[in-house]
Amino acid sequence: VLAPEVRDSIGLSDELAGILDGKMVQMCTLNGVDAGPSRFVITSEIKTADKSMTATIPPKCIVEIAMYVTVTDTLTADVISKTKWSVKAVESNEDKAVYKAISRMNVKSSQIRKFITVTKNKIEGLK
Repeated sequence: VLAPEVRDSIGLSDELAGILDGKMVQMCTLNGVDAGPSRFVITSEIKTADKSMTATIPPKCIVEIAMYVTVTDTLTADVISKTKWSVKAVESNEDKAVYKAISRMNVKSSQIRKFITVTKNKIEGLK
């Protein structure tokens, strides 16, 4: 069991933080791990990796967000595993682009499946 926790470093709205929290729960449950109270906490932190405007009319905002996911043992404060991946989105403004990027995160990607599998194996080795 992993306890999802969202860390906000870019000032997410309550709605976006809720969507991200839902993505964290899905990341666990769709990859064979329960999400709930646990000594092992899975945290996500979103940072803006890149931001630019297109040269089109009307201009569009291109946002690349980096999501850092870390699993920590709260008893020992040890980091069990961590990963990072990026998602890009294009929208009429930055807020919409961030919303779209978070909404489009594929929590069943091969990278996330591998991350969860490695994490499960490391946690089972601790027990």
